[in-house]
Amino acid sequence: MDIKNKPVSKSMGLKFTAALAAFGVGFYIAKRSVNSKRKADLDEYRASMNQASPQLSKDSAADTTNTGS
Repeated sequence: MDIKNKPVSKSMGLKFTAALAAFGVGFYIAKRSVNSKRKADLDEYRASMNQASPQLSKDSAADTTNTGS
């Protein structure tokens, strides 16, 4: 039996396409979930840094506005 000359059946192609689409949807949902978690973690980190050192952020803001001599 020569496998090279056998045509791919239509149902096999549809199954492959459906599996590929399902993978794509799963990947998209997972990516959105990871991005939202990373953003929440970053926001939490920034909030904790602002609470830990409010004087530091005020000093750095003063340094950027003071452009004299």
